[in-house]
Amino acid sequence: MIFIRNFTFIPQSVTVKRGTKITWVNCEDGTADPPTSTSDAGVWDSPSLGSGDAYSRTFDSTAGSTFDYHCGPHPFMKGTVEVE
Repeated sequence: MIFIRNFTFIPQSVTVKRGTKITWVNCEDGTADPPTSTSDAGVWDSPSLGSGDAYSRTFDSTAGSTFDYHCGPHPFMKGTVEVE
């Protein structure tokens, strides 16, 4: 799981095995614009995640693939998923 807390993806970088499902969970209190998990390369774009909402994606990519992502409303929030 990747938690969204204090305008940060926690952890910011994860390495997973091929076929792993990652879930992003919004732990913010709901006073800010709802965050997203959005691939920099356009591979995925979650809906806006309200407080307590979650979004999951399975990474079936080739080993060695790296995916950088960000939050749409808060582009300073960045993360990376690497498939091993």
